[in-house]
Amino acid sequence: MPPIKKRGFIMKRKFVPIWKAAEVAEAINPETGEYDWSFVSLEDMGFCKDGVTRWYWFDAADGTPCYTLKH
Repeated sequence: MPPIKKRGFIMKRKFVPIWKAAEVAEAINPETGEYDWSFVSLEDMGFCKDGVTRWYWFDAADGTPCYTLKH
């Protein structure tokens, strides 16, 4: 995973489990008022080496770059 430059520093993406991605990104479903991971803006990065698991990039509410895995 390539490091990200932010304000002159190199940052690595932080792993967040998919079940916690909505809370970290503060993605709230407007109908229920609860966190919902389907409201997280994910960027699909393709398949992992196993050929089954997919990985996604997203940004946390505080701007921290994160990634998650979905099997």
